[in-house]
Order: sequence, then C-alpha cells, then structure tokens
Amino acid sequence: MTATLDFPPAPVKPNRHVRLKCWNASTGTGVLEISDKGKTDTYAIESAESEIGGQAWHMLKISEVGCDVYGVLLADDGFHQCGCMAHSRWQTCRHVSALLALRQRGKI
Repeated sequence: MTATLDFPPAPVKPNRHVRLKCWNASTGTGVLEISDKGKTDTYAIESAESEIGGQAWHMLKISEVGCDVYGVLLADDGFHQCGCMAHSRWQTCRHVSALLALRQRGKI
C-alpha cells in the first residue's frame, strides 16, 4: 500500500505592492514597505556577502514589536531562498518577490 500526501494548492498571489522608502547605495542599506491583504509591513534591509553567488540580504521587520529577521538570497540561477515559513512551504514569498521587483526596477 502506498501512502500519498495531498497538500492544498499554493495560494493565489495577493495584489502586492512594494515601495522603497529610502536607500543608501554606499552602505547597501534601506527601508522598504510591502503591502498586501490590506496590511503594510516595514522592513530594514541590508545587503550582505554571499559565499555561494547571487545577492544576499538581511530583512528585519520593524513594523511590529518582536521583530522577525529573514535571510534572503536572490540566486543567479533563479533558485531564490528565504528563511520565512512561506518560502519553506511554497518556494516563493513576499520577501523574495519584493527584492526582485526592486532589483528589476534598478532601485537596489
């Protein structure tokens, strides 16, 4: 007898917006806002060295007490990584999406 695991499908992406509030290119630090589902979260971001290639980031949620910190890797091969639970489950998340959008616009 073979057991199969049935997982629900990935959720539909919400209408999400990202806004870079400030950016210091010389230090690689800034503040961004991610808005979706009627809620806005603010993050302090800092670029970091990556030993495996790509572009590494630290994201510190500063919009709530008890801050969450996420490590994000925008990988050269497209297999991006994030330390959040959503990325662990769905292999995509708001943190990766926000940084990719800002990078595509040339903001970071």
